[in-house]
Amino acid sequence: MKTVGIIGTGHIGSLLAKKLIETAVVGPRELCAANRSPEKLNKLAGELGITPCKDNIGVAEASDIIFVCVRPAEAKAVIAEIKPALTPQKLIISTVSDVKLADLKAWSGIDCVRIIPSVTSEYDRGVMVISFPDGIGDAVKESVMRLFEGFSTPYVAAEENISALSDLTSSSPAIIAAVIQEFAKAAAEKSNGRIPLSDAEELIRETLFGTAVLLDKLSQRSTLQSGNTADARSPFDVLIGSVATKGGITAEGVIAVRETAPELYEKVLTNMQNKHKKVERSFKE
Repeated sequence: MKTVGIIGTGHIGSLLAKKLIETAVVGPRELCAANRSPEKLNKLAGELGITPCKDNIGVAEASDIIFVCVRPAEAKAVIAEIKPALTPQKLIISTVSDVKLADLKAWSGIDCVRIIPSVTSEYDRGVMVISFPDGIGDAVKESVMRLFEGFSTPYVAAEENISALSDLTSSSPAIIAAVIQEFAKAAAEKSNGRIPLSDAEELIRETLFGTAVLLDKLSQRSTLQSGNTADARSPFDVLIGSVATKGGITAEGVIAVRETAPELYEKVLTNMQNKHKKVERSFKE
């Protein structure tokens, strides 16, 4: 069994530690971690039974697979710190936003993989976007995919697409929550105070959960009927068509969305992509 190390036990590092153990990818004895805050690390170690290391190089020395879960501005220094312990037999998996594979390889001298986790993986759903460097072996790819398949849907992507996919998968829970919250606010305001905002938020949240389940079932049904995922009808189209009947009330709402949403989401994605570029520039300066 491969040994696993995690550098940085913030939200993402802690999530990965918990899910890797929960899905029995590794046992607690095969996982070690280091963190700038000893209190946070020791709390996680107490919860999971993993080995706390006093420094990052201790993690690198003890691990075959090393997750680097730090801020972009810290990545180069962290990798320089652990470089004396790195060998060609080890693998770095980076969750660091906007730090390219070429930079990771140049700093470390070994193969590196980039992943984009999602908070939804805490509940065994969502996507794990994975980008591999050119020339990495199929066996390594398969072993990396197996790390995550127990608590997410691995999606392999070219690195040039990883920022956009990050916005679509990792950032989207917050974007979706913001959109739904604004819908609840608008509904509460339209009621002239008869519907409390707290009730509107609870009702739309329950409806959102039901909608997600329904879309999942529609997707499965469409795939079974067509026999091919690529040929299956979009579950979004099926759901919209079944609720927003032509000439009906809901159809008017859908028309409003179609008219106004493109501008909103263009702005959302442009803002996030500009931030990606700013982050990438910042650690290179």
